[in-house]
Amino acid sequence: MPAKEPLPLTRREKECLRLAGHGMMAREIGQLLKISERTCIFHLQNAAHKLGVYNLQEAIGEARKTGTPTN
Repeated sequence: MPAKEPLPLTRREKECLRLAGHGMMAREIGQLLKISERTCIFHLQNAAHKLGVYNLQEAIGEARKTGTPTN
């Protein structure tokens, strides 16, 4: 069975994931993007789910590994 293709990430999911990959915390990302910390966490969780992983570190690694653009 072929590997399952990850679902496409939204622009906000990519932005949050990219900034988290640079070491920013959800609160900092939220302030920068003018969204709440909770909304940022929501985007990061959705990105992880779409990439088929269970946490933020895995999501960042999977995005880098698969070449998912996060900018």
